[in-house]
Amino acid sequence: LTAVRMETKNGVIVLDRADGSLATLSMQGQPDRAVALKRRDTAELLAEELRRLDPDNTYESTVKFGVDKLHAGGEVKAAPVEEKPAEAEQKAPAAKKAPAKKAAAK
Repeated sequence: LTAVRMETKNGVIVLDRADGSLATLSMQGQPDRAVALKRRDTAELLAEELRRLDPDNTYESTVKFGVDKLHAGGEVKAAPVEEKPAEAEQKAPAAKKAPAKKAAAK
């Protein structure tokens, strides 16, 4: 989001942030003003969104009632996977890792 445009009875108000930190506030009949806007990091933005997270009623209903209907025709069980003894013996051993380089002294 780089710009907001609002139409009021007194005219259009535009807040445009093209470069990221400095925005331009334009109002009809007023000179344009430069406005410094703080750039927030992703962690801060996510924390705000999660604090304001509303319940998802559709998801809740699906989990409560829809999952039971997925296998209405009968219970489905996964077949166990068997490993053949010959295949287990043919697997190559894991390659050894090279020793880590020492950090330069400061």
